[in-house]
Amino acid sequence: MRLLIAAFLLLLPCSSVAFTRPTNVNLVKPFKTKPLNGWIKDRFSDVAEDLEEQKDALFERLRKPTINDVIKGGVRLIEAGKEVTWEVKDDGIFGFVPTKEMTGVEPHITRLCATISKQLYNLKSKDQFKVSTKDNKGELVIFNNHKPIALATPPFAAVVSGDTMILGWRGTDPEGVFDLLNDVACSPQSNIAWRQHAKNVKVQGAMTSIVLNDIALHENEIIAEIKARGAKGTPIKEIVCTGQSLGGGCCQIGHLVIRAQMGEEHSPWHELNGINVRSVGFCAPMTIVLLDDAPSHTDDFVEALDENSCNMVFSNDIIPRTYGYLSFVEDFINNSLNDVTDKIPVPKLAKVIFDVKGKLEDGIEGALDASTVKNIVEVISQYRHLGKLVYYETEDSKPRVLQDMGAFYQNSKKKRDIFRDIKYKRVGSPADEFMNWHMSIIGEGEVYGPNADNKKTGLAYPVKDLF
Repeated sequence: MRLLIAAFLLLLPCSSVAFTRPTNVNLVKPFKTKPLNGWIKDRFSDVAEDLEEQKDALFERLRKPTINDVIKGGVRLIEAGKEVTWEVKDDGIFGFVPTKEMTGVEPHITRLCATISKQLYNLKSKDQFKVSTKDNKGELVIFNNHKPIALATPPFAAVVSGDTMILGWRGTDPEGVFDLLNDVACSPQSNIAWRQHAKNVKVQGAMTSIVLNDIALHENEIIAEIKARGAKGTPIKEIVCTGQSLGGGCCQIGHLVIRAQMGEEHSPWHELNGINVRSVGFCAPMTIVLLDDAPSHTDDFVEALDENSCNMVFSNDIIPRTYGYLSFVEDFINNSLNDVTDKIPVPKLAKVIFDVKGKLEDGIEGALDASTVKNIVEVISQYRHLGKLVYYETEDSKPRVLQDMGAFYQNSKKKRDIFRDIKYKRVGSPADEFMNWHMSIIGEGEVYGPNADNKKTGLAYPVKDLF
């Protein structure tokens, strides 16, 4: 069992790691021709013909000794202290805020989502949040830090800004063992929350539990708040789920769960039928597995999820590539070998990768037979992203909007802007860049870097602009 957990840890070793769409919701959609065989079927229509050979090649990459050679040679893995030494390049403020065409929301909502995602890491009480700017007033209506089980459950918040309600989940606490376990527990599962689509839609099990816990605790408050604002003539038109890393995975699942529940006649969420739901995530891992031969109502449901989802990705960040883009993670590990010395501190979350890689190699060479590892690879490779992936190559570059067509996609028609066509780019010191890639997009804050809050804020609002 520990070796199986180690295999999962390899795939999501760090900080990344949602009730049915109503049949009569009026979603704003651009006109387009629907694929002849349906949305999901289209995702399975161009898989590589040498699929088994590609799976075998990926397995061989995972079983090739790398980290163990270094460890057995006497090198000691050590963790970096709490004093962070890396610096974000340039000014650390992203130079291009994604447009509504890219994300589905106005730029100020994107920035507010990044701000909430950042504040959830640092703030401990409701009165500490600042979610208003001079141009857009915000109000925190719910904050739950889950005491006395805070170590096991990430905080949750709800903010209203204009006609938008934002539901946010915190990312992984790097010192939190429970959060790391939630990141690891990546078996794809169905749930009665989306019973109409359970046969073909499965998502990351542990993150689903986090989301269902918060929805069970706060759905009455959320629904009552939305209805009260509607009665006052200030209706909520859209619910946006957000979060970074683990919180980003939760926001994707939150979107799925709420959208599904709105379509259940006996669900309290059905009263909100007609309010659109979407997700705006940051550095989120892949959380969904789709199975082919879906009925038409499930195909429509997943297509609506896709059209209302986006996830921000920065540079070489490996978290959005887990679980399903295994070759990218392996390239990061191989590039990191030069950093694995007893002279270079390794961030704690990156250290998990190295430790697990060694354990997995031992398992492949010993207790785990090849067929078991191949089965693990096959299951995890089925994870994918839905929606638009807003990819920043650098902090000041205009982002590209990419699409994830899944592992082993052949791309026989030579489509452009395919997510897995973006390969890992080797750097001189991956350990130094690890947290930069993963955290810079929402800003460093007090926890993740040595700079003041008003500096290097990524897409989040600087504190000086908030009240």
